[in-house]
Amino acid sequence: MDPSFYAFHPWARLVLSRLGMAAAAVTRVVRRCEEAKDEGRLDLSSCELTSFPVAVYQLLRNTEVHSCLLPGNLLKVLPKRLCTQFPRLQAVDTERLAGMESLVEVNLQDNPLSESVHENLQQLSRPRVMVSPYQDSFQDMD
Repeated sequence: MDPSFYAFHPWARLVLSRLGMAAAAVTRVVRRCEEAKDEGRLDLSSCELTSFPVAVYQLLRNTEVHSCLLPGNLLKVLPKRLCTQFPRLQAVDTERLAGMESLVEVNLQDNPLSESVHENLQQLSRPRVMVSPYQDSFQDMD
C-alpha cells in the first residue's frame, strides 16, 4: 500500500497504533510465560487482559505453576480451566482478589492452598470464591 495513504487517513494511523499496542501486549504475555517456566510463578499483572489468554495453557503445558498474579487487569471471569491446568496453584493474593471489583466468581477447588490462604478466601464476600474443604495433607505446601 502506498505510504501516502496513511497521511490522508488519520483513522489508518489509529488502527496501526492499536495493532502495535496489541502486539506489545501479546509479546508481554509470552515473555512472562517464558519467565514462569523457570520460577513456577506466572505474573500477568497489568497486562490489560479482558479474558485469560488460552495460549497461556499451551505455552505452560509442561510447567507446574504455583502462583498466578493477575492484578491490574480487566478480568470479569477466571476460567475453570485455570485450576485444572495448574492443579498445583498454591498462592492467591486475597487482598488483591478482593479489590478486583469486576470479578464475580473464582473457582479454586482441588488446589493445595495453604491454611491461611484457605481461611482468607472463605472470608471474602466478593468475589464469590469456591474452595475445597481444607485438608491437613496440604499443610506441607506452606
